[in-house]
Amino acid sequence: MARQTATVDRAEIVVERLALVGLVSLGAAVRLGYGLMVRPWLASPGQQAWALLLAEASREGLRADQLILSPAEPGSVVTGLLALVLQPLAGPGLPALSLAALVVDTGARLVQVLAAHHLFGPRSALSLALWQIVALPMLLAMGTVGTGPDAFAGTWPFLLLAVLHGGESGRLSARRAAAVGAIAGLSLAWSTGHVSLVVTLPV
Repeated sequence: MARQTATVDRAEIVVERLALVGLVSLGAAVRLGYGLMVRPWLASPGQQAWALLLAEASREGLRADQLILSPAEPGSVVTGLLALVLQPLAGPGLPALSLAALVVDTGARLVQVLAAHHLFGPRSALSLALWQIVALPMLLAMGTVGTGPDAFAGTWPFLLLAVLHGGESGRLSARRAAAVGAIAGLSLAWSTGHVSLVVTLPV
């Protein structure tokens, strides 16, 4: 009986997570549609300059500095690499950097929603996923503007909370402490602006 109950519970969790994935995908579709209609990247000097560097890389060979928007945001290398990979799918109506930004934005929102499901349950995760579909006009615009690692910035606190949640009060286990350290290190590697997040962690 206990085994059947556990199986049903796992099935419910899978269904809930699939529904959340669907809502996140709907949010990506809304951002894509908004981008195609408004083309917010045309008002982004940062993306225009970065696109020139990536175009140079396609013609003359790749240099490391072409993949990073600025030294303070090393995580932008993910967007840069994605832009090169997605170049064959790009066109005048949707640049490669905008496609890459959409992928990063969608991945970030998915991590946030699944972390909210783990931390607070299905209702909170559903509310977050529904809010993210439209959210604020500024957030919709950022979904297709390749300006570095900003889209993923809000995800690191979710990851830290997910790792810290459920542990015993007091000292962390070695596994959780290692996970917290890894996430903190990756967040700093992603952007030096995350130092304020790292210094607030419990020691």
